Amino acid sequence: MDDSDTEDLRNYTPQHSHWLVCPLSLFLCLVILFGTRFTFEPPPPRSEPQYVSVLPNQTTRQMKVACIGDSITVVGSNWSMNYPSQLQRLLGEAYSVQNFGFSGMTMMKNGLCWDDHSEPAVNCSYWKTRKFAWALQNLPDVVTIMMGTNDAKHINFDTEPPSWGEALCPGCPVQGHGNSFEQDYLDMIATFRTLPNAPRVLLGIPPPYFPPFPWNFSSRVINERFPGPDGIIRRIGQLANVDGIVDTWTALGGANSTQRRELYGGHCGSQTETCTADGIHPNDAALARIAHEFAVAIQALPMPLNL
Repeated sequence: MDDSDTEDLRNYTPQHSHWLVCPLSLFLCLVILFGTRFTFEPPPPRSEPQYVSVLPNQTTRQMKVACIGDSITVVGSNWSMNYPSQLQRLLGEAYSVQNFGFSGMTMMKNGLCWDDHSEPAVNCSYWKTRKFAWALQNLPDVVTIMMGTNDAKHINFDTEPPSWGEALCPGCPVQGHGNSFEQDYLDMIATFRTLPNAPRVLLGIPPPYFPPFPWNFSSRVINERFPGPDGIIRRIGQLANVDGIVDTWTALGGANSTQRRELYGGHCGSQTETCTADGIHPNDAALARIAHEFAVAIQALPMPLNL
């Protein structure tokens, strides 16, 4: 290679170098102008859920209501007239009300049934039923609990007589003065609150006990110890800090001493049918009053909007 060739190489300039320079310049300009658009921005922090009273069409799904109870939750002239069914009609399509009532059951974990004294007493605790398990699996948004009537039977609540001496009912009574009732009730409330959706809990004061006072219930417990501002149910509600107390006892005439002496409770919701069918189980009109009281309490509950 001679000197002229070397000079030619030094002076050589690629004829198409602008095709390399322009794309690179354009890319650098885009990065400078819009580079911040491609940087990672963390999502904004989630705000706390807002709580308002729920009305129909304000939720993205039906709110589930689980009704826990005994035969008073089950009974009705037909399946459409028990109080959960009437509650469903009052609340409307925004809610799905499920009846988890089980006749004859107690809140006490060791509560007994002994209606037929010719047969041995057996455990009748709601805790041991499939209905309780199903209610937990249902993951309700609201839980209504109205129990205590069967706990108020003499074999479960009373302390007198001190020794029953009944071979078919060993250990009667199970617990005196309701100490076990209160603790077991608190345990059930806590059990529902451990569910991942932390449901709202409402307690219902059991309805009044009227003449002819059937099935060996204690009138003193049902009509004196359960209800009232200082009654057992409100005390449990205060200890558990529940979301509301539904006073079905007063709604069905429990506070009316004259009505409490009337056969089957007189007329507490209808002029054509008595308040109860037998002194303890409400008739349809009385069940409508129970449903109304629960509906008012449920509709007043604050609920998260993002259901």
